[in-house]
Amino acid sequence: MLTGMSQVELANKIGISRSVLNEVEAGYRDKILRPTLLKLLTVLDKDILCDDYYLFVLEQEKKLKPLVEKYGLRKLARMIGVDPSSLDHWKRGDYQISRKCFEILWKLE
Repeated sequence: MLTGMSQVELANKIGISRSVLNEVEAGYRDKILRPTLLKLLTVLDKDILCDDYYLFVLEQEKKLKPLVEKYGLRKLARMIGVDPSSLDHWKRGDYQISRKCFEILWKLE
């Protein structure tokens, strides 16, 4: 509705399926993957689409770097309960951080 397009038109324009768009719009999708989030942000305002978690996801490499420098990779991984390799993948942007781990990190920032 905000874009003035139907779900089908919007989905086609940004290159995602209508069912994914419907799930996001209805709030059924627990996690929007970063590539999909970036596509949605080409037509939707960040303030409408993103909560603190998704704002973090958009800049997770930049946001994680000072935390890793402050605590060290292994210590920070222990603090949030993940393997250091997972944290390293998030820091490089290979994978998207989970909401659960973000919530722990959010308290450290």
